[in-house]
Amino acid sequence: MISRVRRWWAFLREDSGFRAVLIVFLASRLALEVVGWVAGLRVPGGRPPQKFGIPDAPAFLDMWIRWDSQWYLAIAERGYWLRPDGLPMPQAFFPLYPLLVRVLSAATGLSLEAAGLLLANAGFLLGLAAFYRLVEAGWGGDAAVRAGAYLVLFPAGFYFSALYTEGLYFAFVAGAFLFASRDRWREAGLCGMGAALTRNGGVLLAAALAVAYLARRGFSPRRIRRDALWLGLVPAGLVLYMAYLAATTGDPLAYVDAEHRWGRALHPPWVGVAQAVGNIVEPPPPQAGSPHVYHSAYRPPYRRLYSTLDLAAAGLFAFLAVYGVRRRWLPPGEAVFLAASLLTALSAPALQPMTPLPSMWRSVAVLFPGFTVLALLAAERPAVDQVVRVAFPVLQGLFFLLYTTWNWIA
Repeated sequence: MISRVRRWWAFLREDSGFRAVLIVFLASRLALEVVGWVAGLRVPGGRPPQKFGIPDAPAFLDMWIRWDSQWYLAIAERGYWLRPDGLPMPQAFFPLYPLLVRVLSAATGLSLEAAGLLLANAGFLLGLAAFYRLVEAGWGGDAAVRAGAYLVLFPAGFYFSALYTEGLYFAFVAGAFLFASRDRWREAGLCGMGAALTRNGGVLLAAALAVAYLARRGFSPRRIRRDALWLGLVPAGLVLYMAYLAATTGDPLAYVDAEHRWGRALHPPWVGVAQAVGNIVEPPPPQAGSPHVYHSAYRPPYRRLYSTLDLAAAGLFAFLAVYGVRRRWLPPGEAVFLAASLLTALSAPALQPMTPLPSMWRSVAVLFPGFTVLALLAAERPAVDQVVRVAFPVLQGLFFLLYTTWNWIA
């Protein structure tokens, strides 16, 4: 453990490129603290969607605890429970993050809120370091700095520092591919298992890492070794959660039922896209008066705005996936992860709300191969870099303003 800490310290001390990415991270979070403080004073907002109460945390922490954060805190405090009234159930939220929040809080004496934010940010920084190393090994330091900065400044990138699973999940995903690139399949499998216990999309790493393994073996079945068995740890993570659900609810697929109660169900990926396009093309119905949640995705006057935003996020990463494969900028495993994750997000629309592709910005924020492609594209086309440098931080500030005032964004 001590030797690993020393290696990390040497990495931070000697690699000026990663230090530049860290500076971007710190500057962006400081700027968001200012945005959140001003928004709390001047911007009218919505209401917490759940009746769990608002956390009693200092303002500089409280502004990062919104929406699904309430569920993670409730699970960390009381565990899972059933809601027979037909309302959304907590089983839709996978267990590792709230479990670690509870353990960290108990071990350090920190409040659950502080522990959750510390875990999210620590996970994100570890993932950012792994992502930087991955890009640097393939494309050099300049590309790694640009890709890391783009990820930090992405409009939904503030979720990595919020009391959400994005930071921890990103650490597992980026770590899995970094270990895979070094033929350390036990560690890659363990990271994949962590991802599968953190978010429902984590199990997709099983296919992506399998493709990465085969690519490292020249896609020759004769070169497959016993170390490939470590990749079985990824679906084992989902199996563990299903076993827990079977023991506590009698239904190993209770998380699927919970997703249905949240309005999500499997459909062909074009169904949600078609409804989003329809929301954009068709005039929204009129609504009298000023709604309290004035930018809510669940109010008809704003369905055009939110459908446009969500469709733009999906379209951007669909383009990056296709372009990255076409230019051979993505290793096979990363390409599979990017494509499979994006298709999964598109295939589980929420057809009842005014935006059929909710949380799309959060869904694509963790798809790190897209940022590699964007960085390489920007290196070739300076105009792309200029647009990203301006658009990303401006949109991030706007999105965070909406988020911290309890107005829906992702």
